[in-house]
Amino acid sequence: MHIFAIGDWGGMDGTLSPIENRSELLVYDGGNKAGPSVFPRTRWDKHHNSEICDHKQFIECFDHKGSPPCVPGCGYVRGVDDQPQILVANAFKARASLMQPDYILNVGDNFYWGGIEKNCGTPMDQLSYTALHQFDQIFEGVYTALSKAPWLSVLGNHDYGGRVFNNGWDQQIAYTWYSKRWVMPSPYWSQHVEYPDLNFTVDIYMLDSNAMDAKDPEEDPEHNLCSVKHNPGNADCTAAEGPSSVASCKAWFWDLWAEQQIWIEEQLDKSEADWQIAVTHFPCGHQKEFYKKLHQIDYGFPSVSRGLDLLVTGHRHNQELWDPAKVDIGDDLHDLGGLTCFVTGGDLNFTVDIYMLDSNAMDAKDLEEDPEHNLCGAKHNPGNADCTAAGGPSSVASCKAWFWDLWAEQQIWIEEQLDKSEADWQIAVTHFPCGHQKEFYKKLHQIDYGFPSVSRGLDLLVTGHRHNQELWDPAKVDIGDDLHDLGGLTCFVTGGGGGITSEATPNWYDKKDWYGQAQYGFYDLTITKNLIVIKSLNYDGTEVESAKVTPAPSPAGRPWWSFWCKSQEEADNTSS
Repeated sequence: MHIFAIGDWGGMDGTLSPIENRSELLVYDGGNKAGPSVFPRTRWDKHHNSEICDHKQFIECFDHKGSPPCVPGCGYVRGVDDQPQILVANAFKARASLMQPDYILNVGDNFYWGGIEKNCGTPMDQLSYTALHQFDQIFEGVYTALSKAPWLSVLGNHDYGGRVFNNGWDQQIAYTWYSKRWVMPSPYWSQHVEYPDLNFTVDIYMLDSNAMDAKDPEEDPEHNLCSVKHNPGNADCTAAEGPSSVASCKAWFWDLWAEQQIWIEEQLDKSEADWQIAVTHFPCGHQKEFYKKLHQIDYGFPSVSRGLDLLVTGHRHNQELWDPAKVDIGDDLHDLGGLTCFVTGGDLNFTVDIYMLDSNAMDAKDLEEDPEHNLCGAKHNPGNADCTAAGGPSSVASCKAWFWDLWAEQQIWIEEQLDKSEADWQIAVTHFPCGHQKEFYKKLHQIDYGFPSVSRGLDLLVTGHRHNQELWDPAKVDIGDDLHDLGGLTCFVTGGGGGITSEATPNWYDKKDWYGQAQYGFYDLTITKNLIVIKSLNYDGTEVESAKVTPAPSPAGRPWWSFWCKSQEEADNTSS
């Protein structure tokens, strides 16, 4: 069983000819192209306390392709921010070529800004021009590599309209009967999946949690489906069995939520499946006590729990993995009573600083020393060797000093870069393998640069030189193993790419003289905002070893996200 999960994915259809006197879906120059155009929202600091780029400033970045007057706080990256849906779709395609998903769990916000750009109420047996155009441009024409995998889908707040309730959300339901892969027969529904060859079953419950953005008409107009400010006075979705007015809107959504609470408990009570998964739009943390109850309840079965096993969500535009094994004692915000939850994100919404280092000083030695492993050896260098024209060593005599001066220069440089870094991840890449200059890299990992709540330390070291694969996982370093102790820093040796024979025989059954875990192969890294997953792959594609990296610890021994999450409840009130 293999599943993809995604949310907050559908951009604007800039080639749509709107009806009902609606505006074109164009907010910046160049948005009137075929396919999706990303909606530029806002960006906040890491703690989500301060807005560092507002909507209008972000539009300037798109209009000027990152050049002034684009403000640095927007962090606009040309080639990424201007096409994230296409990049994620391409990543889908690449990943699917390795491991085809059985289906996709889609947590909503399928079309920005406001879903299908027409009023609700089109008969359910009809598909409007608007819906067909948006689905063709934003869905069918983008996710071409996954044409056979069903998209099990729910509505997000933007699918109702974002700040209104009367956009064409019912047309997304209707599209179920016009598509071979889009599945959304109702605002909430369930799917039973059987795997007879694998001998297990799954029950999936698709929930509409948009009541979380259904408030009193005068309240929070920018994050309120029932807002009197943005809904037209005659807004009415009675024809789609939705809210009949702005006045009745809040009650309609909360009645729908109460109805689902009863329904999912009944479904869990009846479930005979091995796994129970819930999928909804609003992120981990909403209605916390209710989901905790769903996870922990056993419905009277003493030997088999029918409780919820996994919650898949979206809404916040970053990726979060709420792993109960990593919840600190007293962290009530993230405590779901043992239930695992994740936020699919939407855009990638994290940054990486990568530092490319020249570590060849490790092979720069005195003239007569170790001639077979010495860049500066008198035995092999010609007497007139001179790289002055390239800014390199001027002679064999000056060679060692040149390389070690270069190394000293880089040591100062990378500390300065780490000091300035605002990225979520800091990764160093160099040639010489794990273990060289050990104390220096240990320092880079552990240093806090004077920031009491956020570590700027090095998170990962990527190396080579030895012709094998080694994964130095600090979680697996034995006490007293000084050789492999990098002070908590994860390091790996990429090693045997195949250009030279490996350190030892690749015969899996003859490991007497092996270094590391394998001889020929490569590494696969999956990076999200709060986690790096490293996988070592053998030359035949076999996964040999894996490790997980979390952000470098702060001086208090807590990861930076444990501080950031304190403000997440506030972030929930401003994210959409």
